[in-house]
Amino acid sequence: MKFLALTVLCALSALGAVEAGTGEAVRWQQHAENVRIVRDNWGIAHVSGTSDADAVFGMIYAQAEDDFARIEHNYLNGLGLAAQAEGETAIYSDLRQRLFIDPRWRACAVGTGVPRRTRCRRPSPFSGVKRCGYAASSWGALASFDAATPRKTKKIYGSVGNSFVAAVEFGPAIHAKAILSGGESGDPHSPHFADQAQMFVQGRFRDVLFSPEDVMAHAERSYRP
Repeated sequence: MKFLALTVLCALSALGAVEAGTGEAVRWQQHAENVRIVRDNWGIAHVSGTSDADAVFGMIYAQAEDDFARIEHNYLNGLGLAAQAEGETAIYSDLRQRLFIDPRWRACAVGTGVPRRTRCRRPSPFSGVKRCGYAASSWGALASFDAATPRKTKKIYGSVGNSFVAAVEFGPAIHAKAILSGGESGDPHSPHFADQAQMFVQGRFRDVLFSPEDVMAHAERSYRP
C-alpha cells in the first residue's frame, strides 16, 4: 500500500513538472509570435514587440544568437560553477565567486588547502601588465584602451577600454553615430564578427538607425524567434 501511494505521488509530481514545462513553452511561443527582429546591414538587431515583455524576450533571444557562448560563460561564472564546464583549473575562481555571493562559503576561506591569494584578495587577471594605446580608460576618454600581456606569452590582449563608442545629437530628430571595436556577432564565422574593426581603428563611425523606415531600408533579414 505504501509502495502504491509512493508511486502515485511520483506520477503526480512528474505530471506537474510536464505541465509546468508545457505551460512555459506555450508562453515562449506566444512571446515569439508577438516579436519581430530585423537585422540591419551591420548585423544589429532591431527588436519590436506588442508589449514590453515581448520586446525583452526578443532582445534576449537576439543576444543569445549573437553570443551565446559568452552568456553561458558569464552565467556559470556568476554562479561559481565554471569548473563544471572548464574543469579543475576553474575551481579556485569558482570558490572566489562563491565567497562573493554566498556568506556560507566564507568559512571555506580559512581552510589551509585554499591558496592565500584566494583568501586575502582578488588576484589580478594578468601578472604582467603593459599599458598602451589611447587615453587611460579610467579617465573615461574617447576612445580609451588598455592592453595586457598575460604570463607565458608574448601576445598582447585588449583587457580594458571602450568596446562601444557613440555620439548622439538631440533635436527635433535624433541623429547618432556609433562604432564597435569588433562587430555585433560573437561568432568568428559570422560576417559581422569583425566588420567594424577597421573603422574603429581609423576613428570612423557608422550611422545608428532609429526610424522603422531607416531600419527597413538597410534590412539584411527580418524574422521571428
